This record gives sequence, structure tokens and C-alpha cells, in this order.
Amino acid sequence: MYHWIRRFGKIAITPIACLVVVAAGAAAQAPDLQAPYSQNVPTIDGVISGVEWGDAASYELTFTHYLTSNTQPMPIWLLNDGTFLYVAAQAPFASDPYFWYGLYLDGDHSHTLHGSATEPHITVDYNKAGTTAPVYSYYDEYRIIQAGCATVSVDPPEGADHAFSESGIDELSFEFKVPLSDLTAEPGETIGFSIALGVNSTSGNAWTYPGNNACDPALWANLTLDVPPSSAAFCEDFEDENWSDNWQSVYGSQSDDAAAPHSGNRAIRMYGVLGNPGSIMYRKDFEATTGVYSLWFRHDWSAAEPRLYVMVDPNGTNDLVSRESYYATFSAQGSELETFRLFRIHANGEGVLVGEKQSTFPMHTWVRGYIKIEPDGNITAGYEWAGGYDEVTFHDDTPITRPGLLVLFTVAEQADPSNAFDDVGFDPDPNGSGCTPLSTLVIPSLAFRPCDSCSYALGPISPAGIQPVACTLDRETVAATVSLKIPEGVEICGVSFNGLPTESWDYKDAIIKADSGFLTVYLANTLGEVLPVGSTTLFNVEFLAPRLCNEDYFIHWDTALSADQGRRLEFTDTEFNAFVPVFDYAKDSTTILGYMPGDVNDNGEITIGDLSVMIDCLFITGTCPCTMDAFDANGSCTISIGDIAILIDHLFINGTLPRCGCYSTGGSPTPKTAAGLVLESTFENGLTTISLNTPVAVRGVQLELHGGFPAQPQNLLDGRLDLVYGQTGSEVRIGLIDLDAGEIIAAGTTPLLRLPGEYHLISASASDLNHVDLATARPRVVGRTQQPDRGPATHVEARHPNTGLDHAVPDGDEGLAHHLARRVAQGVAPLIDDARAALLLGDDPQGLVARLAGDVGNVHVLVLVELQLAVAPAPAAVAGELDPVVEAVEVLLPDQAADLGACLSGGERKHERGYENEDLAHDDSP
Repeated sequence: MYHWIRRFGKIAITPIACLVVVAAGAAAQAPDLQAPYSQNVPTIDGVISGVEWGDAASYELTFTHYLTSNTQPMPIWLLNDGTFLYVAAQAPFASDPYFWYGLYLDGDHSHTLHGSATEPHITVDYNKAGTTAPVYSYYDEYRIIQAGCATVSVDPPEGADHAFSESGIDELSFEFKVPLSDLTAEPGETIGFSIALGVNSTSGNAWTYPGNNACDPALWANLTLDVPPSSAAFCEDFEDENWSDNWQSVYGSQSDDAAAPHSGNRAIRMYGVLGNPGSIMYRKDFEATTGVYSLWFRHDWSAAEPRLYVMVDPNGTNDLVSRESYYATFSAQGSELETFRLFRIHANGEGVLVGEKQSTFPMHTWVRGYIKIEPDGNITAGYEWAGGYDEVTFHDDTPITRPGLLVLFTVAEQADPSNAFDDVGFDPDPNGSGCTPLSTLVIPSLAFRPCDSCSYALGPISPAGIQPVACTLDRETVAATVSLKIPEGVEICGVSFNGLPTESWDYKDAIIKADSGFLTVYLANTLGEVLPVGSTTLFNVEFLAPRLCNEDYFIHWDTALSADQGRRLEFTDTEFNAFVPVFDYAKDSTTILGYMPGDVNDNGEITIGDLSVMIDCLFITGTCPCTMDAFDANGSCTISIGDIAILIDHLFINGTLPRCGCYSTGGSPTPKTAAGLVLESTFENGLTTISLNTPVAVRGVQLELHGGFPAQPQNLLDGRLDLVYGQTGSEVRIGLIDLDAGEIIAAGTTPLLRLPGEYHLISASASDLNHVDLATARPRVVGRTQQPDRGPATHVEARHPNTGLDHAVPDGDEGLAHHLARRVAQGVAPLIDDARAALLLGDDPQGLVARLAGDVGNVHVLVLVELQLAVAPAPAAVAGELDPVVEAVEVLLPDQAADLGACLSGGERKHERGYENEDLAHDDSP
């Protein structure tokens, strides 16, 4: 049967053995599980999240009830970091005071349970009743679950941890952390694994995996602890007991003496005495289509040319006639060719030389040759030896990317087979005493939720993804140059060394070339700390990437500038020798997690907390979430009270699903529907009253007001709609909406608010019953009391050199000046868009000039609006076009608006629910 092996963001189907109920002692194949290696480890708090367990292997295991043999699928997650084994599990059962979970681990994989100091077997039990602490114990014997376990309890090992949580009615979550040292196990090894849970205190009411064979460790699952990626270098494969069986001579003639490969302790010797025409080929099969393929060889014969092939056998038939391949040839200095070359062989057998360089490694030297194949078609061949390295790269327009069996070949060839001894040897062990690790560059797989902006900073949220760039070294190192391609769609915010070993280094520099698509980091330390042998994080790349709606995607980081000697990937050891670490482009990927519409606080679910963030952003503090597309819940490409309305419906009323947003991803804002809504404001007896006249019912209204002083608005719809508001300086943002029951504002005229003091409407919009944003007509002031005389006006003289007209702005009130300019510009914008007039601000003395003067507070305001008519339209048309200018001024200086209207029209203007258009008597003179 097939069980799902799930990783967050990735799903693969992997066949594992059928899990069946087997009587004790009966023969059965134990299932195989894996605990991947990762440094992205979870916090043990009982809460299982996709980010924390994103690198784990997730299995839906079939548990068997001990008494009834019924089965129940339950998910578990497995992970190790080289020091601890991490296990998480969920059970679809209601809680019980005596609910317990147990891990049963056969650390030495001996299939027996005999407790001792050297071969402990550990159980981790959790008793929810809290009457006893979790038990860590070594077994002297093991009895069935019903009878319990005879144990010798011990103190928990150092670092061991566990946690439990309940979610909903029928979901219990457990997390465990067990030190590998107490299991006498380490990455790369396999242990026995069983897991059980007791639903309640009823005797025997327990579920076990695998099967009900908890009493027989021979039938437990085989749990393999994955090794760190950096240590899984090519040479590690030589530890395989069947390695020599996987290699074979498949081509060419050879002598009978020492022709077959023979193995050492941890390495395989493939020395061959060549016959005539003198070639030996060995093969190794790999299931892959991208990656780095390499092998060590010693170059001892001047006429020999070792070759490294990577070939596709598309049909899996081992037919080497119809094939495609890349191969590199390596000839030492002092040999006949003294070059290394890269070839492309097409399916028709045509071979093309695509790269060539002079070799720098001498004869009688161990060399590591490699070919790197990348999905984008870049193919690189190179070599590394104790004294240096080099490589060539070409771009294949038709790269070998089709699925099939990739076969790695090494070939030793020479023209003259007269030498009778060890002409060429291929050996992953240059020293003859063990596998030599290779230095590697590692950009580990992680998952991120980047914000819209690098500068976002709210509480603990990091605005950017923090991608570590690390290395695993086989020698101490004092300098490094790392150049990386910037993945498509990624914006680099910066490079950080904080908290890392390189933070104290005396030279650190990061050059970000966004236009060229790469970044280069230089590191060096002349005194003090060096990078040690082993794994070290060099720096963190802080980046942004667009998030998709309800969808994760992956990006790959890659090295860059390999042909640029000053900027290519290169490290320097303590002897000041340069060397190049291996980097596998295809091994790791970075996950950009999608956003959920309406989940503005980005915690993975839509709750009242998201509603609170929306209200805070729109009306109170102006502090908005880091992913604004999640806020744009009505999909209008803007943020408005309509987004709040749809979230209220989702949470409390009818479950309406929020829509994917487009606020920050370049979408064009959906035009607000002009539904004939009009907001009216009156000022009487020191109070401003605001009313809504609407032909359709609306869910809520949002307003922006200016003027007055801090005051709490009076909600005239109290008991029906909720009032939310905030004030910054002289601007007030107000929202009216029912936050829990869906009350509406009916069609007609409805008083909304009353505020002490004088306020003017700046902007307003509403949301209809379908969460569509509705624009109100430009706000109008329909009545107000006469302003008292506030004394003499003061202003700064600022006259245009041609017209002599005064352009002064309010003295000491930059905010008001900016506000006036913005509002007037908004009013004139339709004229510019229509190409019928232009806003000049004093550059044309013959333009049509309107001058306004008025008092705001104790500051004299003088606003100059100059309009030059581009054409001479009919008077009625001109009147309609100039209305926005008058209306823009009405918002701020109602008394002077009439003067402006008269100036523009040459006569009186009627007042009927605001200023209505009349024919404008056009006059050529200003």
C-alpha cells in the first residue's frame, strides 16, 4: 500500500511496507521511516506548525487498537539535527486525564530489549493527569501495553524535552525531543521505532504502531537518521557494502592483471592495467537529472586522459548507443595534452567541444574532477587539487533535462599501453586512509513569509526572509568570496553578519547589484578567529519575494560570476591557498509561503485578531500589516471598510470567504462605484453634523475629516453600528460598521456623526452589501455659522517675478500648506487628464487667475490657482470642467469658494445642496 510522506509545501508518494496486525513472533517486513536532517528545528511547546516542522518528514501512519485490532490513521513528524531526534504526533481523540503517549526506541537496532549502560532503550511517556512526571527508563524487560512495562526509571537525559497541547474537541498534539547520545545512535544510522498512545485509563485501550507488535522490537519500524547534507559528499557512497558490485567494466579492452575494481576499508581502488587499445570504463547509476558529479583520480601517465561522463539512458535499458551526455577530459601539466576540456554529445552521436583551458595541476597528483549540471542549461566542468582549481562553463540551449537514468562514467584512456603498472587510478581517497571530505557551500532549505517592504518593523516580525549562507569546511579558512545570483522576483534588503562568527572579522563587505542580478560578499580576517573545520554560517541574506494567494512556491539560490576571478566563489585557507567549495544548486530550495486572504496578522488562521489589525490600520494608529494583499479581502486592490465588512461576514455572519488581494502586487485598483451617495456636513451651534444620503443600503462608511481639535465623535447610530476612530494632528479617521451582526445603513438620508467644533470632510467611501467599495460625491458643506474675525493676518511675501502675484503659504504650518496644495491639485487633476486646461501656478501672466484669501486659525492663507485654457470650449463645457477646482476649495475654505466661483463665472452662483453648475460667461481677459 502507499502512505503519504508529506513535507510542508511538498508532497511525494513513497511506497512503504503494508502495516498489518501480526501475531507476536510471526515474520513480517518492518516498515521504513526517515528523520531528515535540518538545523531548522521546532520549539517544543506542543504546537505543531508548518514553519517549525517544515523540513520534517510527515507520515500518516496506521495505528492498530491493541484489543480490537481496529485501525486508525494518525499523522507524525520526524526530524533530527545531528544531536536530537524530534518527534511530533497528533491524535484525533478527546482528552482524558490519563491520556498518554509513548516512544519506544531501540537505539542500537539490536531487535532486543535488554537494559544496560551501553545499550539503553528509552521510553518517553506523557501522563496528562500530571500525577507522575514523564518517564525516561531503561528496560530490563518489556511487557505488552496492557500490563505496562517493567522499567528502571532514570533522570531524563540532558536536553530531553516534551510538550502537549489540545486544539478543539478532538485533537491532541505531542512534541518530543530525545538526545541521540542516549540512544547510542548518530546520523546515518538506523534505530528501531515504535509509538503508542493510550486513549484513557481503561486497561488495554491503546493504539500502537506498527501493528500491535509493541512487544516485539524485531517488528518495529526502521527509522533512519539522515546525515547532514554537507557530509553526504560523493566519497560517502564508498561505505556501501555493495559498492564494488555497482561498478563494472562495460567498455574497451583491458589486461587480466588487476583489471577489476577492488575495495579498501572505506574506499574503492580502481586501478587498471590497460590493454590495447587501452581503456577502462566504470559506471555508477544515479536517479537524478541535475547536480554535481565528481570523482578523485591520480594522473600518473603522460599519454593518459581521464574522462568523466554524465549520460542519460532515457529508456533505462543500459543501451549506451543512443544517448546524450556531457563529459570532461583532464590532462595534467607535463602530459601530452596539458588541457582540460568539456564536451557535449547529442543523441545522434555528434560530439562538440564547448569549453577548453590549460591545466594547472601537475603529474602524479590527486585531482578531483567534476561536472555540474543546472536546470537552466548552464553546464560547468572543473577540477580541484591541493594547489588550486579551475573550471569552464557553457550554456546549453537544449539541456539534458528529461527524466531518465543518469549514469556516471569514468574512463581512463591512453594511446600507448606499454606501461605495465597502475597507469591511472580512480580513487575517492587520495591518502589511502579514508574518505576525504570536500568543502561545500550550503544554502539550507527554509520557509519564509516576507513582508511587502524591507523597512516594515512591527514588534517581533522580521520584514524580510533571513536566508543563511553557510559552509562545511575540510580545512581552517581565513577568507571567502561568495557571489550569488539573485533569484527572479527577489529583492535584496541587505546582508547581515549579526551574531555569526564572521561578525568580529575585520573585513566584511556586501555588494548588491540588483540591476545585474547578483550579490557578492567579501570576508577576511587578518588576526584572531578563523572558520573552523566543520559547519559555519557565514552571513544571512535579508530578502523580499512576492507572496502568492493560498499558494507556496520555491526559489533556488545559485553561485554567480564563476568566470570573474575577483568575484567568483573562492575561499582561502590558513596557508593562503585558494580553494573552491562544492555547491549543489538543486539540493536545497527556499520556500516562499503563500498568504491567506484575511489573515492579516499572518498566524495561519482568520480570527478576530485580524479584524482588530484592520481597524487599527484604517482608523486608529495607522499601523498596518506587513502583507497588505491579505488585508485587501474584497479584492479591490485598495484597503477600505469593504475589507472589514467581508471579514465580519466571514467570522460572524455567513462565512463569506475573503478574496485574493492585489494591493501590493501591482494590480489596478477596482474603480469605486459612484452610486449617487452624498455626504453632507452642517456646522451649527458649535457642532459639526455629518449625514449620508444614499440610494442603496450600505454596510459601513469610512471618513477622513480635517480641522478642529481632539474630540470624541458622537455616534448617532449608536446601538446599530459601531464607531471606530483615531486622530493624528488635525486629521480624524472614522469608521461606522456593525462589528458582529451585519446591521446596515438603509437607503435614504441618515445622520451619522456629530462632533464639537468645526470639521470639514476630506474623503469618504462606503461598502455595499456585496462588499463593493462605493465612492461618495465630493463632500459639500451645506451650512455653517459665520467665522469670527480672528485679527490681522500675517504671511510671508513670496511674489512671482513675472506676475507679481503673491504665492505665500501659511507661515509655520507646513502640514496645512501641504494639505491645501494636495486638495487643490486633486480638484484640478480632471482638467489636466482631459487635456483642456493646465495648472500653472504663476508661470503664465496671461492665464486665467483666481486668488483666494482666508483665515485658518490665526494664520492668513493665500492660495493662488492659475488656469490656462488650452482650447476655447463652449461656456457650458468650461463651467463643468472648472467645477472640480471650486469644489476642491470648498472643502478647505468654504467662504471663499463663492468668491472663486464668481471670479471664474463672472457672476453669481446658485446654492442648491452645494454649488451647482451654471453657464460660465467666458471672457478673454483674466
